[in-house]
Amino acid sequence: MVFTAGIGENEPHIRAASVAGLDFMGLTIDAAKNDAPKRKDVPGWDIGQDGAAARVLVIPTDEELMIARDTMALIS
Repeated sequence: MVFTAGIGENEPHIRAASVAGLDFMGLTIDAAKNDAPKRKDVPGWDIGQDGAAARVLVIPTDEELMIARDTMALIS
């Protein structure tokens, strides 16, 4: 599972609530990793419990860059 954009990157309680009850799918969150400060030095980070069957990631986005690229594609 991947969390991204404003809410996915910045709201640990939303991430935790979204994954709650999905342990049957192997999706579990490590509370300490989930509550840790936002990482700007890496392209993404894993907030899942070690050894879980599935990964839970936070991947930052650059929405302004994507808007600029899409705009250039449309006007080119």
